[in-house]
Amino acid sequence: GVMIRPMSPSQTANPANVGSSGLKQQTHDASDKLHAAGQRSVAMPGRLGRVLSRLRSVVHAAVQVAQLLLVTGALILWPASLAPGGLLLGRVWLLYCVYVIFFGFGTLYRMLVHGELMPRARDKQRSTSWASRLQLAAFIIAVPVLHWLPMLRFCGMAALGQMPVGMTWYDALGIVLVLCAIGLNAAAARALGKAYDRIAPPDKLVTTDVYSVVQHPIYTSYMLLFSGFCLLLHSAPSALLLTAVCATYYR
Repeated sequence: GVMIRPMSPSQTANPANVGSSGLKQQTHDASDKLHAAGQRSVAMPGRLGRVLSRLRSVVHAAVQVAQLLLVTGALILWPASLAPGGLLLGRVWLLYCVYVIFFGFGTLYRMLVHGELMPRARDKQRSTSWASRLQLAAFIIAVPVLHWLPMLRFCGMAALGQMPVGMTWYDALGIVLVLCAIGLNAAAARALGKAYDRIAPPDKLVTTDVYSVVQHPIYTSYMLLFSGFCLLLHSAPSALLLTAVCATYYR
């Protein structure tokens, strides 16, 4: 006869075990799919948020440019327009472009690379005492006036044909000061990086790059620019007065 050997439990197909294993596998697959879907749903808002943040920075940068063009126009182009043929002078437009580049580079670079500036309401450098506010008011009045006076004088003399022909020591020294101002300000913006803001000092004291040579390179660059501006308009007294005003306010 033929002997039939019984199958061991391990060799016997257990429908219950098969069903349980399949159910577990399906549960794991569903869980993995849900997890992946969740990751995608989290990643999408994250990417969208970064895109919107960058777009917001670009829009705010454009607003900053518009404000800069208007303020610089009031500082340089407006007084030139009061003299006959003032806006036809190449030096007027050269100085206008220099100011736009100087004041626009650091802020726009900071906003496009590191994001928006902090709100003005949270500016920790804002003056709180009456003495500081009066000093700020005097500075805000003196700087435009000491820009307008040499511009009016220069354009008036040019209209009368009284400007010297060729390069003078005013022009040479003014060009040197303006170039030094632009280079110093750009170096300070790169050294500060994200800390180039209207708000608080950086997380740690910056003592590298240009800050290892000049303690206040941004303020120094302003004084160099203003002095160079006045010298290019052949007004040494205005250059000295602007330097004194800035030195008094920035100390």
